[in-house]
Amino acid sequence: MSTVRRSFAVLLTALVAFLGTNLGSAQAVQLYGASGSYGSISPGYVTAGTTNTCYPAGNCLQRQVRVPGPTVGRSPSATAAQNVRIQYRVYRWNGSAWALYKSATYAYSMGYHSSVKLPQVNFNVGTGYYTVQESLSWHVSSTGMQLGARGVAFNGYDYACSSQLSCSTGAGWAYFG
Repeated sequence: MSTVRRSFAVLLTALVAFLGTNLGSAQAVQLYGASGSYGSISPGYVTAGTTNTCYPAGNCLQRQVRVPGPTVGRSPSATAAQNVRIQYRVYRWNGSAWALYKSATYAYSMGYHSSVKLPQVNFNVGTGYYTVQESLSWHVSSTGMQLGARGVAFNGYDYACSSQLSCSTGAGWAYFG
């Protein structure tokens, strides 16, 4: 084998190894609790951030856990118009376990669209460790009959900080100091 081909093969092998290890660990969202015939789910990243609640009159920073709305596809088991329901849940570490801190539930019409992007929900929080989960269910719009359900747990490096206050993240959590 020529030197150029050998160098290219070594470079290609190194690139495949690099991408394989880094892409696999970039996001470790875990889907759980499958039932029935659910649609596709493309989750985003959770952001620990701050918002100025006194703008423009002052600078009052409020800590927030920003839970992304996933892009969801239709359930394949019905051709009729569909709705998707989502429950966003934020848990806070109480020193020995994750305890439910806040939640919000919404329903959105998908109609006959193949997919919809659900909105982000922001939860005001205090100091401490937080983790996030979402539960989704698909329904026939006209009857309310449930087609399927699925959960999303943000267990890996799916958290980012965008905060003017002390903030850090790890595998499955965000922390505000």
